[in-house]
Amino acid sequence: MYIIQYFPVALAIVAFGLRFSLSSKAGLPK
Repeated sequence: MYIIQYFPVALAIVAFGLRFSLSSKAGLPK
């Protein structure tokens, strides 16, 4: 199944998005 194959990629994208939103919410620079 392709879903299982690309699951780590989707998880990494979600983790990056959460990290980016948290850092921007805290007002920290990239």
